[in-house]
Amino acid sequence: ERTTLALVFGEKTADRAARLRTPLPALEALTACAHLQWDSRSPEVAAIFSLAAPALANALQLRAFAEPGGAVRAALVVRGHHAPFLAAFRADGRWHHVCATWEQRGGRWALFADGRRRATARGLGADQPVPPGGILVLGQDQDSPGGGFSARDAFSGNLTDFHLWARVLSPAQLHRARACDPPPDGLLFVWDPGSLDITPSLQQPVPTRLPCP
Repeated sequence: ERTTLALVFGEKTADRAARLRTPLPALEALTACAHLQWDSRSPEVAAIFSLAAPALANALQLRAFAEPGGAVRAALVVRGHHAPFLAAFRADGRWHHVCATWEQRGGRWALFADGRRRATARGLGADQPVPPGGILVLGQDQDSPGGGFSARDAFSGNLTDFHLWARVLSPAQLHRARACDPPPDGLLFVWDPGSLDITPSLQQPVPTRLPCP
């Protein structure tokens, strides 16, 4: 285990989010990972993170919802194309490590949770990059770059250790990320709450003990 800072998203509201200050470049491939504690009292679909570009609001998104007493199902959205919701981890209130990968060549994507590949397929937003100038927001969907939030799409739970790479990580590299040792090559964002603009209604990051198996 190690101690890190976590964002605490309470009840679903339209004014709680954390935004990366620096716009992102065009992405021909990517990997996004985070440790999550899902609030089992909030089963509705929520955006764990979203990327909105000036030319495309739904450029990239990881969405999920909880089945009562069952699994949290997650789906990747790329360039407005929605993958199916697939079981990722149990809605048990524990920390879980979730990663999504995508590359424009063939639109190949994959979903990983707790070190296991849950799904992989092709044809998602294929043959075009995620547009440049994208604004990354944690905990909310965006209807326009950096805004257009709604309570309906808000994430409820805790989030930490978010990392974003401009490449697809191998399974061995994903295991490193889960073990709190993220590979440095291609990193666009290293978890640092100090690099985020946190809305005033969102509680300031709190220390938490994170499992690093």
